[in-house]
Amino acid sequence: MYPSQIQIMRAIQDLFEHPPQDFSVYDQTETLSVHTRVPVKALLDEISPLMYRTIDQEIEPHTILRLNTFYPSGSTQLEPDHWMIATFLDGRRNLAMVAKMYQVNLPRQVQVEQRTLRAAREMYQQGLLEVVDYSGLDVIYLHHLSTQIQSYVPQQFLLLANGQRNMRQIGTYLGLDAPQTTDIAVMLYRQGFLEVQQGLLDFESLLEEF
Repeated sequence: MYPSQIQIMRAIQDLFEHPPQDFSVYDQTETLSVHTRVPVKALLDEISPLMYRTIDQEIEPHTILRLNTFYPSGSTQLEPDHWMIATFLDGRRNLAMVAKMYQVNLPRQVQVEQRTLRAAREMYQQGLLEVVDYSGLDVIYLHHLSTQIQSYVPQQFLLLANGQRNMRQIGTYLGLDAPQTTDIAVMLYRQGFLEVQQGLLDFESLLEEF
């Protein structure tokens, strides 16, 4: 690859990663001369994957994925395993849960965990999946308004929500993963049993997803 190609690729990548905040309008159009032998199609083919994921993620059993809203252009070949796990990737389930559901639906399949991880990695590399980040649970602190609920796990959830614990801590105490913790918290919040003591903006973003 020529040095000029690398410079152009870096410039385009930086434009997508750090869009300008301020814009200036000039009355006179300025023309810039660029001398390069970069084929436009080849350049876009190199850049397009960077538009969908700029940081390479390690796909593990605890990783939570969902289908990407913006699919890369061009033809994409999907295997049966890809189609199968794609139906379960809703942004709430981690890959370990997806593998179990895969096994329930196709009980005669072998090495379901390995096949699920491999298919997820391949789809992620193609830009079809995105990783859901639940790190925001650490900054969301909940406080119960009432504990008068009959279901055992939600009741224990409310007892632990004393305003001093964040969502991740509450989920850890109850042995819940991030999607289960969020499901219960959102349900109790909408029913009027919980209030957000801290991290309201982060919690509201979860409400949009769930």
